[in-house]
Amino acid sequence: MKLRNEIAELRSKSKTYASTAHNLQVCHTYKSVWLEYASQPPSKKGAFYKQNEAALQTYSRATSQLDKMGISQL
Repeated sequence: MKLRNEIAELRSKSKTYASTAHNLQVCHTYKSVWLEYASQPPSKKGAFYKQNEAALQTYSRATSQLDKMGISQL
């Protein structure tokens, strides 16, 4: 029983680590798009967002998940 609990705990940790690694990779991949969006003048942000909506939303979700877990992106 003890071994079964340890295995379950390790599987849970493995899933957490995999999720964290995935979110960190997403942040790394789309950070440049986010920084470019942030540097746009307000008059051009809307058009830039529409053009890069999927990447910006993916980046936002990943950063949100990392924040919930208390993990810094640095």
